[in-house]
Amino acid sequence: MRWSGFKEGTFAPKLKLIGATRIMARYAIILAFCLSACGGVDDEAYDRGYGDGYAVGYNTTCEIRATIVDGNWSDEDYSRGYADGQTDGTIACNADRKDGTAS
Repeated sequence: MRWSGFKEGTFAPKLKLIGATRIMARYAIILAFCLSACGGVDDEAYDRGYGDGYAVGYNTTCEIRATIVDGNWSDEDYSRGYADGQTDGTIACNADRKDGTAS
């Protein structure tokens, strides 16, 4: 491979490229670390909300029973998990009804 501006057989362009790649890799790692520490989803609250929402969605759609939930509506992650779970629970009940495994 011939690099313009350098004598053939010179390794300077390759070394510069390797150095630049290492620097960019370091910046990418630092950036990824910083972004991962910023305001992510509270997995525990989301999971709790998802479980509550799934139970309500399934039990209400299949008319099984009333379901008591945590109901931490001021927590955005809980509320999002609840909405996702309720949708999935309703879908699961309808699928079970179609298969004849739900009442």
